Amino acid sequence: MSLTFNLAALLNLAIAAVCVWGALPEVRNKPVKLWRLGVPPLLGAVVAIILLAGTPTNHVLEVIWLAALVLGGIAGAAMGNRIRSETDQMSGLVRLRPTYLGVVAAACILAVAMVDSVTTLLGYPPAPADRDPAIGGALFAGFLVGRAWRFAAKAIRAAHVELHDL
Repeated sequence: MSLTFNLAALLNLAIAAVCVWGALPEVRNKPVKLWRLGVPPLLGAVVAIILLAGTPTNHVLEVIWLAALVLGGIAGAAMGNRIRSETDQMSGLVRLRPTYLGVVAAACILAVAMVDSVTTLLGYPPAPADRDPAIGGALFAGFLVGRAWRFAAKAIRAAHVELHDL
């Protein structure tokens, strides 16, 4: 256990916490800028990459991590299709019907980052390649990215509805 890893683990936990905070507008029924809905997927992907980078990796883990990322992305794109929303094309605002999937996925990324940091700080040996926390991080980050990508594609083509930034 070194001071550098402690700082990296703390930074990773902070990024994961901001990811959860960034996903909260999905639960409220208030208009937000479309770009703001891309913040949790971006931060979730950063956390997943840091989790993978912090693991003494072999090629098996990298392949499993990539497969989890792709599977999460496919599931996220499927769920992004189901999101109901209103879009103000003029001001770039979007109002989502309350949905908890993004917050739950971001909370799972935070939980995975906490498990990884705590087990490493306590000195437990690295998990086997098929049970590494980086795989869970990749799965949930892929879910957020696929969901945001599909929703953004839908929102850009949606009919204009007048929304006011509150």
